[in-house]
Amino acid sequence: MTDQTLQNIERLIFDNIDPSRTAVLAIDLQRWCFDPEFESPLILPASEMLKKNIKSITSKARKSGALVVWTRSAYTTLGPKAYPAWFREMIGPDAENVILQGQGVDSRGIELVDDYEVATGDMVVDKFRYSALLPISSDLHRTLEDRGVDTLVIVGGATNICCESTARDAMMLGYRVFFVSDATVAADIYAHRASLLNIVQGGFADVRTSNDLMPLFRE
Repeated sequence: MTDQTLQNIERLIFDNIDPSRTAVLAIDLQRWCFDPEFESPLILPASEMLKKNIKSITSKARKSGALVVWTRSAYTTLGPKAYPAWFREMIGPDAENVILQGQGVDSRGIELVDDYEVATGDMVVDKFRYSALLPISSDLHRTLEDRGVDTLVIVGGATNICCESTARDAMMLGYRVFFVSDATVAADIYAHRASLLNIVQGGFADVRTSNDLMPLFRE
């Protein structure tokens, strides 16, 4: 993602981050999405810039006392967390088998990629919908509430699917949301840019680059 491509896609709303009330949500940095070994319908490009920015943000968050949460997108056909029947019919049994093999709760595809280190004190949360915050998806919202978290920083992928869905729900639930434009990624620059524009125009989040985000953390 070049500066020229992302030029003017920003919405600077907040001027500080209280680490004691903040969580960085690293969305779905897992093999299913980023390892070409898997026949995923959505392999995302992990540039060195993306890796560097995410590592810098998670490191800064830990040092300042903020929580780091790694989400993993999971898929099941059983129980209340299964996707609706119409969705499963829409994608068809062949596609669903591919998803189960790569994104099922016991698959290797659900594992986080080796580019990022889960440190002591970080959380790993499996989610069963695009948004990490829906009650049917995970218990993350309740966990964050219990810890007094009111600010979220969103990084990871895909920008226009799980990241945007989480940001929208977070805003509606009352969180202050930062969406980091050069620490999120979509399948192509057009989807990435369109998603950033959606978030800016809808007022769903403070949208800015990693360099603009880092100074806001109070240590």
